[in-house]
Amino acid sequence: MESNILTALFLPIGLAAIMVGMGLTLDDIRRVVVYPKAAAVGVVGQVVFLPLLGFLIASMLPLEAALPSA
Repeated sequence: MESNILTALFLPIGLAAIMVGMGLTLDDIRRVVVYPKAAAVGVVGQVVFLPLLGFLIASMLPLEAALPSA
């Protein structure tokens, strides 16, 4: 597929704007500006602690490999 300025630049920016617009209101944005620590704790929890917890749970269970190793 050929990439042009529409698909490489405007489409991702437009999609991000639509997703943020549907998920956040101005009150939510103001709350993040006023309480940035709460938003940072939530992001760190989602990005660091949840994957780590999932890895620990999966390593403690006797699971078989989903794909055979080559």
